[in-house]
Amino acid sequence: MRALLRWFGYPPGMDPKDRMPVDLEPAALWTLSKDCTEVRLALPPIALEGLAKPLELFVDFDAKAVDQILARLSVLRVKMRRPEMPRRPPAKTSAPLRSRK
Repeated sequence: MRALLRWFGYPPGMDPKDRMPVDLEPAALWTLSKDCTEVRLALPPIALEGLAKPLELFVDFDAKAVDQILARLSVLRVKMRRPEMPRRPPAKTSAPLRSRK
């Protein structure tokens, strides 16, 4: 699949060279409004040339939008590859297993 993506190109915005590593807790990214009617996504500040200070971007979602986002994310998650799981060492047994006759 990666070879195909290199051949045909990545979808817009999906080129790995364009990624910006961010180490933030989900609780810092997503917050509930005081009146509990909206959820705010606070993206990390982005430094842009020509601006005196980094651009801060906040996006507010109502309950309907959150439901739609969760539905879409659940569909995409099913399509994603599973994360690599570390291999567990084989279990050690104290006595050899006997076969049943």
